[in-house]
Amino acid sequence: MKTQIDFKLTLEKAMTLQKTGFVLESKELYEDILKEGYYDFKVYFGLANCYKKIKDYSNALLYLKKAIKVNNKCHLCHLDMSKIYEKINKYEFSLFHLEKVIKICPDFYEAFFSIAQCYRKMKNEIKMIEYLHQTLEKLPEHPGANH
Repeated sequence: MKTQIDFKLTLEKAMTLQKTGFVLESKELYEDILKEGYYDFKVYFGLANCYKKIKDYSNALLYLKKAIKVNNKCHLCHLDMSKIYEKINKYEFSLFHLEKVIKICPDFYEAFFSIAQCYRKMKNEIKMIEYLHQTLEKLPEHPGANH
């Protein structure tokens, strides 16, 4: 039977492997942690990022949703969800999560710029321009919003 310390050590190893580019090895460790019954925000978030790296977006979304259930105020979880939804052309879902990012971090200018990009892809020029202006309000020297 593994102890709490064993789980924390395995989690640290998984996170280190992930940071150094060993995504598949990291994913296996995160999955082992879950199989042993240790449920933690860092495990869900790490596993989601592993799946995102290997372009398994359905599993990435699954684990991001689990991470959000644990910590709904994690702007990075909502940001990652928005990026995945944008990749799979589900812009309304992307916008939903970007709005969550803004509620959590009102000055996170990249969320405003990402919203503008979603509206550009949705061919809604009025909304795109509105959010480009908001991006510039947050960061006047933003390179993408000045064009």
